[in-house]
Amino acid sequence: MGRKYAVAAAVATVFAIHVACTALYLLPQNPMTRYFIGPVTRYMEPLFAQRWLLFAPEPATSSFKLWSRYQCGGAWSGWRDPAAPLMEKHQHNRLSSAGKLLYIPTNLARELSRASLDVTMRLGCRNDPACDARKNAELIRQPSFRRGVAYSVRNRPCDATSVQLLVVQLYPTQFSERKLKKPFSFANAYEFVPVPVDARSARSVE
Repeated sequence: MGRKYAVAAAVATVFAIHVACTALYLLPQNPMTRYFIGPVTRYMEPLFAQRWLLFAPEPATSSFKLWSRYQCGGAWSGWRDPAAPLMEKHQHNRLSSAGKLLYIPTNLARELSRASLDVTMRLGCRNDPACDARKNAELIRQPSFRRGVAYSVRNRPCDATSVQLLVVQLYPTQFSERKLKKPFSFANAYEFVPVPVDARSARSVE
């Protein structure tokens, strides 16, 4: 009997310590959390690391899409979403792994958008062809661009010789537009320069 009480007391102690550390880890900064931040962080990370983002101060107001088109047989295809089959699978079965795989093109589009904005703001090209050439050359060297090309090439519909990326930021239909038959309110788009497809492009995402 005494042994059962000892085991129960040990389990209760471990549980209480875990709950206390979790609470201190997630609470906003205050004198108590700053005092215990060292041991609490060492206990919580990396196994129990988490963030409470349900009530984020900036809710999602738009979505990013990575579109691409391909040069096949000397002619360019129309713009298409390489992740469209994944989206269709996810909508058919919400419990499938497709929902997690959709994070890949979304994050690629977001990274490409940030990279293009950073390079564009830094160079500040204004109707300068030489500056635009430098900007395009720098953009295609970005790791996010190479990953985007690799993802698009892997999901290409034909034996393409060139591929071109397009990042689209879609804003959902507003409440005032609810009676209009439109799939989204408005969109921002950034078109990258075409690049040739080679064997390295297809392997670089692995």
